[in-house]
This record gives sequence, C-alpha cells and structure tokens, in this order.
Amino acid sequence: MLQLRERDLFSWIHSKKTRTHQLKRVYFNSRWFKRYSLKLSLIQNGNLPPQIAYEIIDSLMRQDLVEVLNEETLSPVVRKRARKILQQKIEALSTDDRLALAEFAKDTTIDVLLASDDPQLLSHLAKNTNLQKRQVKALLDKDVPVDLESVLRDHPCSKEFFPTDSPTKSRNRRSKL
Repeated sequence: MLQLRERDLFSWIHSKKTRTHQLKRVYFNSRWFKRYSLKLSLIQNGNLPPQIAYEIIDSLMRQDLVEVLNEETLSPVVRKRARKILQQKIEALSTDDRLALAEFAKDTTIDVLLASDDPQLLSHLAKNTNLQKRQVKALLDKDVPVDLESVLRDHPCSKEFFPTDSPTKSRNRRSKL
C-alpha cells in the first residue's frame, strides 16, 4: 500500500496542474522529502517556488543538475542556479576527474567546461567527440595553444574553421571569424 502512495505522489508531483501550495506541503513533509527521487521530481515541476528550488538544487548530483539545465520549462533563475552549482561541483573534482569529464562530457556539461581558462582542461575538451560547431568555435575563440588547433582540425565539426591545410590560412582564421 505504501508503494502505491509513493507512485501516486510522484505522478501528482510531475503534473503541471499541481499548485505551488501543494508542492510546498510535500517539501515540508519530512517523511516524504527525505527521498532523493522526490526532491528531483519537485525541482522538475515548474510551479515550485524558486526559494525552495534553490535549497533542493544544492543537494542534486551532477547528472541531475544537467537535466535541470536542459529543462526549458523551468524558471531561468532556477536554471542559472543549477549552472552555478554544477560549475562548483566540477571545480571540486580532482584534476584527473575533471580532465576525464572534459573528454567524454556531453552538450550542457561541455558548455559549463568551456567557461574554464585551464589550458590542460581545454586540451582534453578539444578531444571530445561530442563537441558541436558552436563549442568548437568557442574553443577556437579562446587563446589556445597551437597543438590544440591540430586536435580541433581533425574534429568533424571544425571543417569550416579550417578550409585548407595552408599554415597561413590557419593563422588568419581568427580574423575571418
């Protein structure tokens, strides 16, 4: 019977018809609120007040912060807070973990990593096969080492940035962008 209640509770929280005061009741119920999955469900409901969302966001895992960032129905203020917390969590990783993340991250996490000026991190990010054109351009717009350009030159999304193999054209590519 308890499982049925939880399942009903999750369905109810996911409904966009659920009102703010009802979501607050779940948040303030200590028996319900201790479940991580319930916190995540509350965040994903766009009717949750930003003050409460802020408190929950701080406790989310990296992959769930990425989901919050990608959820366009959420308040821009909530998404901005999720980005800030994600940046803090990434910065708190060991150097090796950050470099590994840079090589295999996907869209939203790549965007967060692009805010870094760490040449080693950017070098690993350039090896990421998930980079999109806008992200390759963002990397090229940074003052990157020459060896980084050679890695990016082979990336499938960078063909338009390196039209020929001429070294002179490569040096002048930034003036064309």
